[in-house]
Amino acid sequence: MTDLYKKRFAELQQQMEEILASKKPTYSNLLERNEINIDSNSLLEWTVKARSLLSKACGIESEHYKEFSENDSTGLYGTYLATLESLRAIFLAAKEDYEVDI
Repeated sequence: MTDLYKKRFAELQQQMEEILASKKPTYSNLLERNEINIDSNSLLEWTVKARSLLSKACGIESEHYKEFSENDSTGLYGTYLATLESLRAIFLAAKEDYEVDI
């Protein structure tokens, strides 16, 4: 099972990097300004898959899962890109800790 989780971490890391590479300039009507952002549906899809992996590989009581769950929304003035960048740090920490523990 550990090889499956390790493989899945690598797949999701690749997907995350592809989403980050797809960032583009957008205009926020709410904030009336230009910003760099990513597709919200791509973020949602990746977030669901990553949260599922973290729950299975690390457990729902793990710091990784808790931090990921607390940081998986854009907030009132945040961007999808900023959310993914925060989740990236948590995801990579979980991946590294998982690989060290196996």
